[in-house]
Amino acid sequence: KAFVLKNPPDPPQKVSHLLIFGGSQGARAINSAMLKAVEESARLREQVTITHQTGADDYERVKAEYEHIGVLVDVRPFLFDMPQELAKADLIVCRAGASTLAELSAYGKVGILIPFPHAAHNHQEMNARAMEAAGAARVLLQSDLTGQRLIEEIEHCMSDIHHLQTMSVRSWALRKVHATEQMVQECLSLVERTV
Repeated sequence: KAFVLKNPPDPPQKVSHLLIFGGSQGARAINSAMLKAVEESARLREQVTITHQTGADDYERVKAEYEHIGVLVDVRPFLFDMPQELAKADLIVCRAGASTLAELSAYGKVGILIPFPHAAHNHQEMNARAMEAAGAARVLLQSDLTGQRLIEEIEHCMSDIHHLQTMSVRSWALRKVHATEQMVQECLSLVERTV
């Protein structure tokens, strides 16, 4: 069911829960980098809980690798209640599709955005750069994506809580709560002009 926050969320006091997802199909590059990051960073293993949506095709591999590393992660092939998952996350690692970024701003969430590099006209990178320019996200290109770079981005957010809080406020400021009404009005206006 739809859930819209009417008031700004409380700013994060620390990064205690990470949400990782690469869209409904998952993203193997993000999955692999996150596995490496957790393996190499004691701070991630010891200080945060993680929900990781892998996509159906990569679920077994990712789940088995977390078990091999010896860390308890909530690994799922698909997330059915995205509002609940967004609400409990302090930091999100994800792609940069328009719907995903709308969801982040609707909840005032901060993302480490990894744009899908093969998106038509590179629109995901443009989306991500717009969020970054507004001070609401950090961008990590897939061509630069490694476990170490992902650790650096996550740990930067963990270490600079004031910056994380500022990004959260700026993310919230980007939300468009009346977008549906505006679209309906535009459609009605078009119909009226053509009649």
